[in-house]
Amino acid sequence: NKIVINEEVQLELVLVELEENATWESSDDSILSVNNGLVKGLKEGKATVTAKIRDYSASWEIEVVKPLVSDINIINLPSLLYVGDNYILDYQTLPEYSLNDVVITSLNDSLQIDGNEIIAIKAGMGVLELKAADESNFVKQVEIEVQERPDVTLKGPEKIIIDQEE
Repeated sequence: NKIVINEEVQLELVLVELEENATWESSDDSILSVNNGLVKGLKEGKATVTAKIRDYSASWEIEVVKPLVSDINIINLPSLLYVGDNYILDYQTLPEYSLNDVVITSLNDSLQIDGNEIIAIKAGMGVLELKAADESNFVKQVEIEVQERPDVTLKGPEKIIIDQEE
């Protein structure tokens, strides 16, 4: 039996001809909480839920696992980088509590990847692939334009005179 972190499942102990409510307990309240049979996964691990009525009891071992990635939210992705620019990619996997581990790959030679660092190598449309490192196989592709850095020249008067008051 598996549930994901933050998931709730209702368990029920049924004993014929007994109209009493069961008492419920979890072997580890930090992993799995239980309240009147409503079980909630809190963090990864295994715990046993036990229900008791008089001298009768039933137990279920439940494993709490991280949910599979269903999306990757990229935070402040630039639409443009100049050749030579470096940018640290910040992302968050969804849903909450999913494995926040992503493999980032450049699909062409405009961008180079070093961990979470994007390095603009040559002008063109750079394409990155972000793949969740869990069993979901979730993949997201994003584009970043790479341009040659423009030459900047300042033009203005050769002399600047500042009036001073005495």
